[in-house]
Amino acid sequence: MRKLNIFLLVFMMIALGIMIGTVAELKAQGGLNNPLAPSTERTVFYVGPVVGYNNVNHDNGGAQFAGFAQSGACPTYTGGNANGFYVGLSGEYLLGGAKNSTSSIIMRVLYNTMPSSLSVEQTDENGGGSLTSRVNVIDKDGNKESRLVESNIDMYNEISYNLFSLEAVYKLNIGDTPFGIVAGPVVDFAITKTQREVMELNTADLQFKELDADALNKGYRLEDGNTKYVFSDGDIDGSSSVRFALKLGAQYEFLFGKWYLVPSVYYNFGLTNLVSGGDQTWRVSVIQVGFDARYAW
Repeated sequence: MRKLNIFLLVFMMIALGIMIGTVAELKAQGGLNNPLAPSTERTVFYVGPVVGYNNVNHDNGGAQFAGFAQSGACPTYTGGNANGFYVGLSGEYLLGGAKNSTSSIIMRVLYNTMPSSLSVEQTDENGGGSLTSRVNVIDKDGNKESRLVESNIDMYNEISYNLFSLEAVYKLNIGDTPFGIVAGPVVDFAITKTQREVMELNTADLQFKELDADALNKGYRLEDGNTKYVFSDGDIDGSSSVRFALKLGAQYEFLFGKWYLVPSVYYNFGLTNLVSGGDQTWRVSVIQVGFDARYAW
């Protein structure tokens, strides 16, 4: 908790410094040169929309998830990937004046989706492609008989993780080129953090045995003709509402009049666990590719 407080304090100090610096410089100079038209007086602040793609990795260190572990069905995941997106607004404040600036502070307000799909095919103790389990065998007349049989079973966890994100990154252009490198902190506030843990039968004419009272009391249920056994479907137990991350990347600037388009690529490295408490490590990191379009005000 102490580390999180320090991280948040640094983020707030950066944001405060940007606001103070902007106000002081504009007050002292009454507007600075526009780098696109140096002979005119312009502010050094740029604002515009942001859109991009997220390649998301959920790394839980090979731990068991709560619903599966409680049920006695205990798959081990090494991690899961999925595709998401981000959209929002960015503002850039040039340091050292627009005419000669080679660095800036960029702040973004974003909506981020960071889902994941973790799955494992259950096998027997010898690594075979089937698992012995008690199921209902259905004959041609529709009669059911409970038996222990070899069956193909998949277990998966579909995660929905959507966030409101605040970023403050420092940009440094390489020499006099439009190519720049960026780095800075990110703080995310979770809007949605749910998981759906399912064990699915993939063998024809088999169904899971009807649930007993104990399983029903735990909230387990069967779906799709009793071929899917749902262990959990809702908020992730013990999940944190706040995520802290470090963002590193590179960008390139294309000028179009008062607008400039900035394609970029980042690595958004999760510093905190999605699930707090206990020994489980569950971090979310993202490769992000996107575009900022900013207007010189």
